[in-house]
Amino acid sequence: MKDTAQTNNPITGLTTAEVAEQVQLDHVNHPFSAPTRSVKEIVRSNIVTAFNILNFVLAIIVIIASVAQPSLIVNMTFMGVVTCNIVISIVQELRAKKTIDKLAILTQPTVTVVRDSTEQVISVNELVIGDVMKLTSGNQISVDATFIQGASFEVDESLLTGESDNIVKKSGDVLYSGSIVMAGTGYAKVTQVGANTVAAKISLEAKQERKKPSLILDSLNRIIKILSVVMIPVGIALFISSYSKAAEGNLPATVVGVVAALIGMIPEGLMLLTSIAFAVGVVNLGKRKLLVQTLPSIEALARVDTLCLDKTGTITNGKMDVHSYFVFSPNHPNKLVDLNPTGRKNPPPGDAKVAVADACTAANLGATTRARAELLFNGIAAMVADQEARNATAEALLTFFNHPPTWFSDKIVPFSSKRKWSGVSYKGQGTFIMGAPEFILKGNEFGLSERINTFADRGYRVLVIAYSLAPFGPDDALPADIVPLGVVTLVDQLRENVRETLAYFADQGVTIKVISGDNPRTVSAVAREAGVSGAEKWLDMSEVPPDADLTKLVDEYTLFGRVTPFQKRLLLQSLQAKGHVVAMTGDGVNDVLALKEADCSVAMASGSDAARSSADLVLLNNDIDAMVYAVYEGRRVINNIERVATLFLVKTVYSCLLSILYIFLPFAYPLLPIQISLISSLTIGFPSFVLALKPNRERVKGNFLRNIIRRSLPGGITSAIMIVISQLIGHIINLGSLQNSTLAVLILAFMGLLILLQVSRPLDLMRKALFIICIVGILGAILFFPRFFFLASIISPLFWLYVPLLTATYGLYTGIRSIARILRLQSMKSTRKRQQSTKSAKPKRSTRSAQKTKQSKAVKESS
Repeated sequence: MKDTAQTNNPITGLTTAEVAEQVQLDHVNHPFSAPTRSVKEIVRSNIVTAFNILNFVLAIIVIIASVAQPSLIVNMTFMGVVTCNIVISIVQELRAKKTIDKLAILTQPTVTVVRDSTEQVISVNELVIGDVMKLTSGNQISVDATFIQGASFEVDESLLTGESDNIVKKSGDVLYSGSIVMAGTGYAKVTQVGANTVAAKISLEAKQERKKPSLILDSLNRIIKILSVVMIPVGIALFISSYSKAAEGNLPATVVGVVAALIGMIPEGLMLLTSIAFAVGVVNLGKRKLLVQTLPSIEALARVDTLCLDKTGTITNGKMDVHSYFVFSPNHPNKLVDLNPTGRKNPPPGDAKVAVADACTAANLGATTRARAELLFNGIAAMVADQEARNATAEALLTFFNHPPTWFSDKIVPFSSKRKWSGVSYKGQGTFIMGAPEFILKGNEFGLSERINTFADRGYRVLVIAYSLAPFGPDDALPADIVPLGVVTLVDQLRENVRETLAYFADQGVTIKVISGDNPRTVSAVAREAGVSGAEKWLDMSEVPPDADLTKLVDEYTLFGRVTPFQKRLLLQSLQAKGHVVAMTGDGVNDVLALKEADCSVAMASGSDAARSSADLVLLNNDIDAMVYAVYEGRRVINNIERVATLFLVKTVYSCLLSILYIFLPFAYPLLPIQISLISSLTIGFPSFVLALKPNRERVKGNFLRNIIRRSLPGGITSAIMIVISQLIGHIINLGSLQNSTLAVLILAFMGLLILLQVSRPLDLMRKALFIICIVGILGAILFFPRFFFLASIISPLFWLYVPLLTATYGLYTGIRSIARILRLQSMKSTRKRQQSTKSAKPKRSTRSAQKTKQSKAVKESS
């Protein structure tokens, strides 16, 4: 669906017939960066994995071995688990793909084009060669084009050149794909589309191709790499050893035994289960109208310890109201006279000149000040009417000052984050400028600074309106002989639920930092109202030298004002250099560099195209409260994967230990693949899928890899030791292979259930039911299908051996855990002592009198 509007611009653009011709020639801007992988890629990536290939090879080996001994074919049951894992993983990822694709349509960038002399809003994917685009501040250019016309048109080509400075474009200049319009409005003709654009790779980077690390996936990949190195030599050595010990060189039984050992070493479902947990998170957050553009961001947000917020569009809803406007009166005690003392938010009724005159009369102003007041009102009304770019400030001013005079502009200089002001020069009227006081009134503040600071401290955004008879200087510099006309104060509207959301993050131990391009006094007042702790600790970044050491300042201050886009990125880098995991929220072009730098970046759907395409998460309802649910999903993924990874790695630990031990022990490997599959299915596979998808809002604690290794080692070591002991007992009392296998299966099943009980805590009704089902399943298999699983009947004279053996297993496991806990506590105490000694060595803080000059000293020291 296209939005259309008539335009009086002489540019006619392509006709409908010409567009159809370009489509026929396939000169269309086809997307070369799909939001998700294709169905074919999803299926292939879930089937063709290192462990799946290994499982397929082992299955072929079992089939070959079964030719000589057909009864061994039942040991193929491990492939049933592998197949189920693959199918479930593909289904869940396809569900996630469907959710992302559906939500991505809602955030798909659009562009205004001129076709048949009519302005139309279309998807960027519908652009064709020859289209004429209308570009405004905040647009990300998705094609190569030639600039046709426009005033003060500036673009950021840092994605292409690395230069952070804006580039002014003139007629005939090239606009590259991936560039971002920073200021002005202009028209450009499309010259290249899709993959043929010069900056295609750069544009892909802008659309978030930069991979961000996942601590979970990195940890699991590290385990897999280690196992991959260990398995092959251990498998070969175990085969040689087992074959030499096999009765009459029983090759099929030897092969199947080695396969059982290798299968046990593979945490076959863990990677798939992790992918499923992430995919379910994507679907759940999609229901909350939160678009996940990078999977690791779900995990990253749960680990965040520092949340950086932009004021406009994040703490506030992006909308503003005019609070009042003041005329400059040099002879007045306060220098400024309020022309809206009632705080009226609606525009002056009827004739604006009459309303201004009435306000001047009520304030007893002289003729000169009255004339200045009328010029102030007319200047504001004319400027906001002539500026094509519409941000929140412009919309508020346009609503209030809605009676523009009939003036004709000579030159328009649009607002940019670098200049911090905009202006218009009118024929026969002079030049009017509007923007930040400290940038317009440089060197001479006309005695207004104290009053302006008072406004800012109350939370108002302050704009100075100034006037000059001279035109703009070279390169759109401020005109000479500027004099102030007055001041406009605006007030931000806080976002709904922002107080509750920020309170939640603070309660969770997350440090809040506010980084804004606005006046720090204004931002401080807004942050205070939103409940940001330490909002009074602010720093004006325009006063910080370029070579300042920001790593000292990021811990000193909570709020940073007058921040340039480049400084935002430097502040985030400084926080990360201090070891913090940083999240950044934003919605404007000036936030893009910081969003791309953050460990987890969040953008509003109502923000600029560039901000949305650079973010990891997009809040489709522009509701910051959705971030809380993203944290919940991240915690569910991390904590639950940590739980179930323990189940998988216990099996890996005891399988590795047994494989190595049985190379040297004079016994045959006691387990078969079908027995490993039984234990894995009922103590690992089935319960892990249930536990991984359960809600879990506990805080993330410790290092993921260290946690799962610490929890799995006692169980794995205990299992290996007790199986060797049972084999020694079996050798002493002359047990057969079936009895030895049965003892090994009972030990592993008992340990598996014991660890399952521990990772399931706290036990609720569902987890109790899960535990009981697993017990019943194992007992049922052992009691009723012993021959199928190559087990001896447990109702035999050996019954007397089970109880002491399992009791000893529990005792050994408890003892190893106790030793590990003691060692851990000792390590924690040593670490705490080192930290205390480091703190005591630091110098004491300055006194209150010294703290009054803290900001200026910190800035000087950092430079």
